[in-house]
Amino acid sequence: MLSIFPDLLTYSLLGITIIRVALGFLGVYLGLIILSKKNQVADFVTSLKIPLALFAPWILAVLFIISGGLLIIGLYTQVVCIVLACLLLELMITDIWSRGIFGNSIVFYLGFILISLSLLFLGPGAFAFDLPF
Repeated sequence: MLSIFPDLLTYSLLGITIIRVALGFLGVYLGLIILSKKNQVADFVTSLKIPLALFAPWILAVLFIISGGLLIIGLYTQVVCIVLACLLLELMITDIWSRGIFGNSIVFYLGFILISLSLLFLGPGAFAFDLPF
C-alpha cells in the first residue's frame, strides 16, 4: 500500500475513536432536537393514527440520547451502531413523510447510517470499554 504518511497508520485506532465519538455526539444532538420539536413529532405520529402518540417523541429522544452516550464512552459499540442505524433510518423516513420537520436532507441521514454501519465492522477503536467477544 502506498501512503504519503505511513507513520500515521500506527494511530489508526484513534481515527476510529474520533468517528465513534462524533457519531455519539450526533445521537445526543438529534435526541435534543427531537425533544425541542416534540409537539410537531407528536402531531405527525397522531396523524398516522398510532396509539399513544404523545410518548413517541420522548421514546425516540431517549433512545437517541442513550445510544449517543454509549457511543461516546465506547460501551456496547456494535450493538448501539445497529440500533442507531435503525433509529436514523426511522428518522429519515419520518422527515421525508412529514415534509421536513427536522430539516435534514436524505444525504445527511444516509451518510450517518453508513458511518454507523461501518463502525459495526471496524469496532470501537481506542479508549472504549467494549469487551472482546
